[in-house]
Amino acid sequence: MNTNSRVEALSIKLDESESKRLHLMDLLDLIQEIVHSLNAGMSINEVIHTTLKRLFKKFPNHRVSYSTVSGKGVLKVLESFTPDQMPDIKGVEADLNVADDYLSRLQSHETLAVEDVYKYTMFDVLHDAMKAGNTRAVLDVPLSHSDDLVGIICLDSSERHRWLDDEIQTVTEVAALLEVSIREAKIQAERQAMAERLADHALHLEHIVQERTMELEKAKTEAEELARSDPLTGLNNRRAFYQDVGPVFNLAQRSGFPFSVLMMDIDWFKNINDTHGHDVGDIVICMLADVLRSTARKSDVIARWGGEEFIIALSEVSGPSAVEYAEKIRHKVSTLSINGVREAPHSFTVSVGVAELNGDIENIDALIAPADKALYQAKNTGRDKVVLDQRRTGHVAPSETFSKD
Repeated sequence: MNTNSRVEALSIKLDESESKRLHLMDLLDLIQEIVHSLNAGMSINEVIHTTLKRLFKKFPNHRVSYSTVSGKGVLKVLESFTPDQMPDIKGVEADLNVADDYLSRLQSHETLAVEDVYKYTMFDVLHDAMKAGNTRAVLDVPLSHSDDLVGIICLDSSERHRWLDDEIQTVTEVAALLEVSIREAKIQAERQAMAERLADHALHLEHIVQERTMELEKAKTEAEELARSDPLTGLNNRRAFYQDVGPVFNLAQRSGFPFSVLMMDIDWFKNINDTHGHDVGDIVICMLADVLRSTARKSDVIARWGGEEFIIALSEVSGPSAVEYAEKIRHKVSTLSINGVREAPHSFTVSVGVAELNGDIENIDALIAPADKALYQAKNTGRDKVVLDQRRTGHVAPSETFSKD
């Protein structure tokens, strides 16, 4: 070799050495940038996100993603950073058992630098998926994610791309760093879980005391609820109705909001009891209570007033709207069937009286009274109907010889 050739060869080696030196410095900067961005206590997903974000900054023209492959061969994309010309694939899942050669290489932690996926037979069955993802070239660098999962850092190119040694080395080094970081995040998570278990154990005796206290409070609350509840239907009793309706009624008086009361009674209830027995009568009462519960708004105050009578207070509801509400209940009841009870009536009906709050009414009892009288009128004029108290003062008079039943 002459002197000129030797000089030229030496110059090439120097250029290569300088290029490698610059690459290593650039790689070191990237690794340090990733390390500095990782914080103690990060979850595994946060570690992956932060690492890939920095790697995408290095390779902005490629899609950078992280996936796991289970022992059963199912790939799931956990994170993806994507250039404009390629779709985001985060969350995509695929069964790689159809591409067993590709799967086995990934599970064997083999780095794959593929210039053109359409020239490799192991990708033949994945062509549709590659087209959907606009993938033409791939660089897959597997790593150990956990005992039963292989992790993969993947660079995708939308065009044919010959992967350079510098690119492969960069992704390989980042994969090694990510593997360590995932392992550390997992250890931190296990330590945190252990600390939480120890804290739970330390509080165990205190919890026992709290449980005993809660049991006593619960028993007290249940006793109070029993004092407020009708034992047959579980609805409020009359005492609870007055407790709940008072603040709502007072607000309606002060604000001028509409407020209405419905008094409701089961038609021919005494005849049901006398003919079919009190057990059937109880069933009918409970069926009506279920209808009221299913129809009611959260703001409605419902109670069993006594016997076969029920009351409903409707805040921010005018008289005509209350009639519509009552008609809805009446219709629902008329469609019920009493099944599974021998000699029981096939159906039953209800009558409803409605009264609306006006300036002449000073308390809730003064509003219940016209609703009750409107109920008498509904009974007196044929039952199975809704009657609205038409007067703002005065009353609706029932028949002198008529009882609600």
